Amino acid sequence: MNEDTGKGNVSKNTDDVISANAVYAERPANAFTAKSRVISDLYRVMESVALSDAPVLLTGENGSGKNFFARKLHLKSKRKNAPFVRADCIAFLQEGVFENRIKNYERMLATADGGTLFFDGIEKLPLNLQTVLLDRMAPYSKSSGTVSDKTAAFNVRIIASAECDLEASVKDGRFLIDLYHRLNTFPINIPPLRERKEDIEPLAEFFLKKFGRKTKKQFSGFSSSAAKALHDYYWPGNVRELKNTVEYACILGEEPFIQDWDLRFSKSFSGTACGQVAAEEKNPSSTEDRTLKAALSRFKRAYICKILDETSWNQTKAGKILGIQRTYISRLLNELHVREDKDRK
Repeated sequence: MNEDTGKGNVSKNTDDVISANAVYAERPANAFTAKSRVISDLYRVMESVALSDAPVLLTGENGSGKNFFARKLHLKSKRKNAPFVRADCIAFLQEGVFENRIKNYERMLATADGGTLFFDGIEKLPLNLQTVLLDRMAPYSKSSGTVSDKTAAFNVRIIASAECDLEASVKDGRFLIDLYHRLNTFPINIPPLRERKEDIEPLAEFFLKKFGRKTKKQFSGFSSSAAKALHDYYWPGNVRELKNTVEYACILGEEPFIQDWDLRFSKSFSGTACGQVAAEEKNPSSTEDRTLKAALSRFKRAYICKILDETSWNQTKAGKILGIQRTYISRLLNELHVREDKDRK
């Protein structure tokens, strides 16, 4: 499958338009059984949501599987034999001329007629283009009389994805409240991989088989040390990073087992255990940065870890105590390079 061209064009040869069969054949969840309860429950919810034409807003970190779930919704819907069109919202920004952005939107809308139009990264759109998209979103319901006859003739289902908390973006004036409510008819949050570690093993095994075939190697699995390394890693890049890590290991690794030294992890995001954060705060180094900005950052890390420890790392409960969204906690942990300290349990 070819990558998006970055120009927002609609072509049968790009990732913008994908046949249902091609998508179904390539998606990992069709080849492994989710072990985590949260994903199993999410699958059941999606079975019902797929039967509706209501707009869906998928939220989650980068690489958590928003594209996959958007396509899965399409494949489970009555529109599964019609086009699935992915609109890369960043690509709209790269086109320069505003009229060209609108023209390409109309082309994608026409191409998706009868199928699903997926806005990937909706939070990246500037306000003026959000206004245009809000005006054009009525076609998901043919009964709407708020747009032109030409536009209203299209029949598409709208799905959108966002990495950030759109509600916060609305409060900050960076996202239109009307567009948010239109998209948020049915919100689905996809938890990061580190919060559903039960899925790491089946996903890794799936990718191992996939890339084993590509490299013409017959791997029997992962060594115990490699499996532990996969489980303990923080996975800031989520499923996408796991896929890349296993592919790298398959290329360099030797049969029959992938070893821990075959795995490549990002040292920048390996994370600091919460227990270590607390110890560092109590016993600061004489050489550490003593500026106010650095001190506030250290306090933030220590305080977030304290609340997470009190809630047994339940980020939803911690978010309520801290007065912030759970998705924002996940983003803070990435920014502050903090991970859960398993040894303290």
